[in-house]
This record gives sequence, structure tokens and C-alpha cells, in this order.
Amino acid sequence: MMKQTYAILGGTGHIGSVLSDLLLKANMQVTTIGQNADKQKQWIAKGAHYEIADILDSEKLHSIFRKADRIFILNPPADP
Repeated sequence: MMKQTYAILGGTGHIGSVLSDLLLKANMQVTTIGQNADKQKQWIAKGAHYEIADILDSEKLHSIFRKADRIFILNPPADP
């Protein structure tokens, strides 16, 4: 059985990072999507792929999502 691949938008945040860690511990393939290039080495060391993308860059996100079997998107809170 092939591994499922997961793309986690906001994968370095409070919820996304926990999900990314759990999936990696379950030996799944994970692409963590964040905005901070400084976090890239940390996630690669954990075994994830890391993509830098802005939530407003729909073209880039679409290209990342196409490579995944499953995606996790948690909308950021709106400005009140």
C-alpha cells in the first residue's frame, strides 16, 4: 500500500504543526506549507517537505495541493 501524501497549510502554526508532527510520526509523507523560510531546516530535519507560500498566492498553493492526496486547510482568523 502506498503512503498517502498530505499538504498542511499553516503547518508551522499551533494546530498545523501538531498535525504535521503526528503524520510524520505515523510515517506519512508531509508537505508543510508556511511563510517563514527560517523554519524550513527544522521541518526538513523532521522528514517533511517544506514549501514557502502565501495564503493569497492561489497559483502556488494549487501547484502544491496537486501533489498531495489529502490537504488540511485551517482558515486564518479574519481581521475583526
